[in-house]
Amino acid sequence: MRLIVLLPQIDTPQRLAALELELAKTGCENQALKLEILRWRKDHSVLRLKLAGSEECSELTARHCDLLASYQDALARQNEGLVEQLGGAEERLQQLEQELRVRADEAAAMQVCVGFKAMW
Repeated sequence: MRLIVLLPQIDTPQRLAALELELAKTGCENQALKLEILRWRKDHSVLRLKLAGSEECSELTARHCDLLASYQDALARQNEGLVEQLGGAEERLQQLEQELRVRADEAAAMQVCVGFKAMW
């Protein structure tokens, strides 16, 4: 024995048109959501590229800062050496000036002696 279930005929033309309209609306919403997903993916890719560029720029800036810091250290060491050389040069200048004064005094004394002997 077979049991046959008869469904009532509820698919009238109006009901069928309403279902087709609902199906079309759902399809439009589906397409809109797909487009939104594509926009989000595109935005995500653009942001990833910007992030990669920013990271690269940050790395380059950090290396540049390291290089500038090493230049600053080298210049500071060079400055210290030059200050020491300047101190040594100033001391040598003072010694030479003192020696020049002594010799000038000796020369003046010699001239006085020579002048004194010439008078005799």
